[in-house]
Amino acid sequence: MVDLRDDGGTPIVNFGGNVAFTPRHRYAPRSEAEVLEVLDRHATGTIRVVASLHSWSDDTVCGDVILDLQHFDHVRLETIGRDIWATVGAGCVLADLLEQLRAGGVTLPTIGAVTVQRMAGVVSTATHGSGH
Repeated sequence: MVDLRDDGGTPIVNFGGNVAFTPRHRYAPRSEAEVLEVLDRHATGTIRVVASLHSWSDDTVCGDVILDLQHFDHVRLETIGRDIWATVGAGCVLADLLEQLRAGGVTLPTIGAVTVQRMAGVVSTATHGSGH
């Protein structure tokens, strides 16, 4: 697992530009094994997970380890009985999910208006929007 902080200490800035910070380590793992490796390597440190950084909150600010789940962007649709189910990765962008759902003839029961969010953020911030 490669520590991605080779950018000369460029700060991470949220979507709104009101929060900026520079962690000691940044990772963007591509597998569950790599996530576990980061967790083991920094077991005594502070680890925060980021996605699209859409929130105006400073909850993601961390001086130690940032874990970016952008590569966990899979969408898997399956039919179970008469229902269509989706398994969605935490790093999947909402707009991409909606596109794949529409291709399968379905959508979400409610859709957040800001579709640049990743699913981890959609879930953790209780994003809501219009129906159907």
